[in-house]
Amino acid sequence: MTQLAELVSQVDARTNISHEDDKLHAEFTSRVFGFVDDLDLIIDNNTIHVRSASRTGHYDFGVNRRRVEKLRSILKEQGIIQ
Repeated sequence: MTQLAELVSQVDARTNISHEDDKLHAEFTSRVFGFVDDLDLIIDNNTIHVRSASRTGHYDFGVNRRRVEKLRSILKEQGIIQ
């Protein structure tokens, strides 16, 4: 889980990460307006469940999707996922 937390911090430097057992929670803060987005990862057997959402607003211009895709590519590079 510590390795996963380090990889999540590579996605964005402005990240607050907490984890316990098989759950990881990260809060990303936007540069301009200071909006906070949440990222939750839960490891269940050999599966990583991902939830990424904005706390405020109705549309995030694809920021959360790009963030998850960046994390996915980092996890692939490290050989953690296929």
